[in-house]
Amino acid sequence: MLWKPKSPAIIHAPAEALDKYGNSRIGGGCPAPRRMMMAAGGSGGFGDADTLVQILTDLSLTTNLKLCLDAADGNSYTSGEKWLDTSGGDYDFMLGTETGSPSSGDEPTFNGVADDKSSSEYFSFDGGDLFKYDTSTETWMDALHEEAAVFTIFMVMWPNTATTHHMLGTGQRAWARGMRLNLNNTQGHSITVSKGSSPAVLSVVGDTGFTSGQWNMSAFVIDENGGSVSFFWRDKAYNQVSASNTFDASYTSPSSGAAAYPMEIGGNGGDDKAPANTRIACVAIWQGTALTKANLDDIYDQLNGDRSYIA
Repeated sequence: MLWKPKSPAIIHAPAEALDKYGNSRIGGGCPAPRRMMMAAGGSGGFGDADTLVQILTDLSLTTNLKLCLDAADGNSYTSGEKWLDTSGGDYDFMLGTETGSPSSGDEPTFNGVADDKSSSEYFSFDGGDLFKYDTSTETWMDALHEEAAVFTIFMVMWPNTATTHHMLGTGQRAWARGMRLNLNNTQGHSITVSKGSSPAVLSVVGDTGFTSGQWNMSAFVIDENGGSVSFFWRDKAYNQVSASNTFDASYTSPSSGAAAYPMEIGGNGGDDKAPANTRIACVAIWQGTALTKANLDDIYDQLNGDRSYIA
């Protein structure tokens, strides 16, 4: 049977010639064969307008999209050991603390009905759980802590307690090489980039804390060479830094070495993990593109309009 694309998402995927397994993506933009088979098989499908990848496609925001994880999209998760990337690059994450093999007791818990595309689909954490990238660190992941870093990291998450939430990263405290993102009820956003020794290459914190016990859409937008244009964002508003909407994210003597740890979600390398009862529904990363506030506001409007995360 001839497979026919269900959605423009197929032709607007990231413009790379190969996925991480070396599979050709037709025209440099189609997803790897296993993603095409998943779509053809009817498990949710790229034709559903309220999947995160479809929303990004509709908004023409897939340029340099490296990662798209969506708990409510059946192409991203139905069951099993991995949260599957729908960006087209196959950058999948293990449920648990191991890489490339079945996990043992540290898996986030899927909640909701697979492929139901609502705010009831998410992963919850018990204080020791996390997602870990399933193979060795990719070049684009290392680029996040290197000279001339340009990236956007978007998350839909629920902080459960009034404490620090270690949300995503490739390096830990004690100056391990990499970057880490935290969220807390005092500063909201914080980003730290390390080179493997003291001091930090970049350390920036926001002014406004999160309210625990509710959904938040959050983004970190970094342009290392751009001057004072980087910013933190939450729910269609800037999280200001020192009373300014934007800040200078210039890295001080960054490293070009590989990150100390595989990328983690719900943790950021080593021992730091998200607190118990934290929830994560979506994660998207663009490496090479700094989205604008207007771009993020558009994502908020469409995603929240479909799923009603935030009243």
